[in-house]
This record gives sequence, structure tokens and C-alpha cells, in this order.
Amino acid sequence: MAGTAATDELAKGAEIRKGSRVADFCAGLGGTVRYLAHRYGADVIGIELTPARVAGAQELSKLVGLQDTACVIEGSVLQVPLADASMDAVVSQEAFCHVPELRKALTEAARVLRKDGRLAFTDWIANDHWPSMILT
Repeated sequence: MAGTAATDELAKGAEIRKGSRVADFCAGLGGTVRYLAHRYGADVIGIELTPARVAGAQELSKLVGLQDTACVIEGSVLQVPLADASMDAVVSQEAFCHVPELRKALTEAARVLRKDGRLAFTDWIANDHWPSMILT
């Protein structure tokens, strides 16, 4: 599954709805941030390490009129610049495999989630068995 269908599954798992406060870890250019804000009416804050991506994400959100509900801020998922217990959900799409200290990122997710908050993510996994056509 890919594209918006994958994001819809994340939203379902995280029980995102109108007014939900959501953090997107490793937001990149903010596609998921804008989609959740637009489709579900959530207030979404993306956390992104790369300044150029943050600037691009903010510009894109502004271009589509979502700057009030979809923003991406510069920061590390290892030290998230959000208050304790401030989010209803934390999501991440195919990015945790790039995080050098996954346990620390997950601890940060737990910290920013309110007591009954939810974490939903997708990620790449290593496959132990390569198809023979790749190995030849």
C-alpha cells in the first residue's frame, strides 16, 4: 500500500479526526502534514531536521492555504521541540529507519503524547532473503 491510502491507514490507526493535535516525525517537505490537516481537519506539526525542507514545507503549506493548521518546524526527533503531553497522535511514514537512535525517538514520541495518545508509523524493514535474480 502506498500514497494517500497508506496515510489514511496511519490516520485510522492513530484515530485522527477534526481538531486532533498531531506531530509528524521526520516530516520532510510536509506532504503528510498537509494531507492530515486537509483531509481530517487535524492541527499538524511536522518535525524536520533539514532547514531547506522546513522552508520548502512552509512555502507549500502557505501556497495551499494550510499554514494555520499544517506547519513544519526545524528540530530533531531525538529532542522534539514540543511540550510534554501536548499531542493526541504522533505519526511517521517510512522514516524511522533513518533515525540513529530509534529508542530515543520513540521515548520522545511517548513524552509528547497525552496520556491516551497514539503512535502510528510505517517503516522499511530489512529482508533477510534476497531474490536469486538480484544476487546473480
